[in-house]
Amino acid sequence: MSEIIDNPPPIKPLEIIEEPGDLHIEAVKTLIKDSVNFVESAARQVDTINGVLIGIYFHAITYNGIKQTNISYEWKVLYFLPIVFWLISLLVSFLVHSPRGKKELSYASEEIATQHFNHFLDRKFCSYKLSFGFFIIGLILLAVVLVHFLFFLPVAENIK
Repeated sequence: MSEIIDNPPPIKPLEIIEEPGDLHIEAVKTLIKDSVNFVESAARQVDTINGVLIGIYFHAITYNGIKQTNISYEWKVLYFLPIVFWLISLLVSFLVHSPRGKKELSYASEEIATQHFNHFLDRKFCSYKLSFGFFIIGLILLAVVLVHFLFFLPVAENIK
């Protein structure tokens, strides 16, 4: 028993693969094939969260009596801005799902097909990033509005 503890077997160094094998090439091909589905799936998730937030937030500002409070017009506009940014995010996200680029794909040669596919994927990814950016701006505005609502909004006397 003491021999096992005193003399552990030597650890072999990891072998570094110099040339990519078939496994690596297949993994890259799979990543390329799934990239369009990944971007569209991520955009669908942002769409879902956008829809839920718009519904909840719209009802929250509609039924809490903000119209009856004595806040300035600028703050009322600020309360409405998260919905505007989330709607813009939804509209931009529709560009991710649009089939416009699929018609432009050409299979005349491998080089042209690669260029068209890369352009198609870049356009989808840029639309997704823009949509996500508007979504984040809406969340930041929501945080500002919530802080104002919770700490600085005067209490309305006769809210019905």
